[in-house]
Amino acid sequence: MEVGKKLNDKIKVIFSNFDNNEYKLRQERRSKLQLSIESTRKITLSLTLISILLAVISSQYFIRTITKRISKMVVLADRISKGFFTTMKDDKRDELNELCLSLNSMSETLEKNFKDLTTKNKELDQFAYVVSHDLKAPLRGITNIIGWIEEDHENEITPGVKQNLELIKGRTNRLENMINGLLEYARVGKIKKGHVKVNTDLLVRDLLNFLVPKNFMITIVGKLPVLTTEKLHLEQVFSNLISNAVKYNKNVQPKISIFTEELENYYKFTIKDNGSGIEKEYFEKIFIIFQTLQERDAFESTGVGLAIVKRIVEDYKGTIYVESEIGKGSRFIFTWPK
Repeated sequence: MEVGKKLNDKIKVIFSNFDNNEYKLRQERRSKLQLSIESTRKITLSLTLISILLAVISSQYFIRTITKRISKMVVLADRISKGFFTTMKDDKRDELNELCLSLNSMSETLEKNFKDLTTKNKELDQFAYVVSHDLKAPLRGITNIIGWIEEDHENEITPGVKQNLELIKGRTNRLENMINGLLEYARVGKIKKGHVKVNTDLLVRDLLNFLVPKNFMITIVGKLPVLTTEKLHLEQVFSNLISNAVKYNKNVQPKISIFTEELENYYKFTIKDNGSGIEKEYFEKIFIIFQTLQERDAFESTGVGLAIVKRIVEDYKGTIYVESEIGKGSRFIFTWPK
């Protein structure tokens, strides 16, 4: 009756249906899985892009915030360096806030010190003028009294007494010159009339005609430059240096040479003489106020001129120094801004 065959055929049909159902189910699930994977990729990519964007925005925000704060501190430091002692507010609590507090503290301290210094400078100026006036009065009195003695007792004065009276007059005159020099030294850098164009060549030639005797041989190498500067101060520097080149030159054939060299931001001027020269150990001493290399009784000098020159040159951010050898003269070299 082929019962086994019929059962076997039924089983085959059942398994075939089962396989078809399973295949169809796997296809559906595969499609869902593929859709899920694609969806996941899109979500992941979106989240990644959003994260990167947020990171960039956050970084830009923090960088801008920090940069802005640092820029404010740089501006503050620059203003402090120029003498504007201001402060800034910063309410963050980090290292930059500590830096801000330090800058504010420095600004307040500098402002206080600057005000104290300004007050003391005014007091010193007033003191200098008052003292100089009070000192000059008795000096003039001494000079007048000596003059009266010489007039009233002209026939009674012995040569020895006359020599002593001349010595007293010389000392009082020197002291008055030293007081005037001290006042001039104190005024350096405080009186400025403004910058003008200065033809250094004409300025120096006028000073040479006025200060240098006819027996001196004068040489100006090349043409000296035109500067935009304070004329009075530059004139003071050249005047003092040329006067010294004349005063301390006892050579039989005295010479003065002046020449210049152009640097990047400065001109370098040299005043050379063929005088007796200066020993190396005194190169710095001669620029100190009231310091002289010769006895005052042997050579009349207040010791203020070179101190004034050094102070003026350094007030203009220049430099001055001397090169010299005994018996071969001296060269005073200074720089002046263009």
